[in-house]
Amino acid sequence: MSATAVGLVASRLAVPAASEPTALQVRADMAGFDPDGLTVTAGQTVRIEFTSLDTAFHSDGGGWHQLAIDELGIDWKVGPQSSQVFRFRAPDQPGTYVWYCDICCGGKENPTMRGTLTVTA
Repeated sequence: MSATAVGLVASRLAVPAASEPTALQVRADMAGFDPDGLTVTAGQTVRIEFTSLDTAFHSDGGGWHQLAIDELGIDWKVGPQSSQVFRFRAPDQPGTYVWYCDICCGGKENPTMRGTLTVTA
């Protein structure tokens, strides 16, 4: 068998590389988070595309938003009208974790600037 044929057979037998998990979308503006809840599986690698919809002219926080989950050590920030993909490993223990933005709009005590991450078994 020629080297070309061996290479062709080997390439067809190769296991495809694992693809990145699809990024979940979370958008923030002065009205709150959309969606304000996500559900993931324990131990899962999670990617979240976090977007600020507010402009730099937003009077409270300059358009910046935060997604923080204290129990998981998460403290992500995005600037005005921008997005960033963040990744983390969901906890092994199922539970409910509250996220918040403490930059603007009344801070973390404002119920519209809060959301929930639910981790299932």
